[in-house]
Amino acid sequence: MSIEQLFINTSLSQKITQNDWEKLSIIANSPLTPEEQLMVRRIVHSVRRGWFCILSPEGRLCAAASEDLSTLSPA
Repeated sequence: MSIEQLFINTSLSQKITQNDWEKLSIIANSPLTPEEQLMVRRIVHSVRRGWFCILSPEGRLCAAASEDLSTLSPA
């Protein structure tokens, strides 16, 4: 799934799976275009603010975000 598609899906549902959240951590540390960086920062910011929920693989709400992404600066 592309960053753009992940951004669209999470924006519409206001949810992100734990698996996608972990992938986002890896993606955030790779070379990205300015647009992709902005999308990643917006997703991270939305999770940190509580606007988006992180779902476990079973579909249940996870309590906390990964430390890897919680330290990124918001959009």
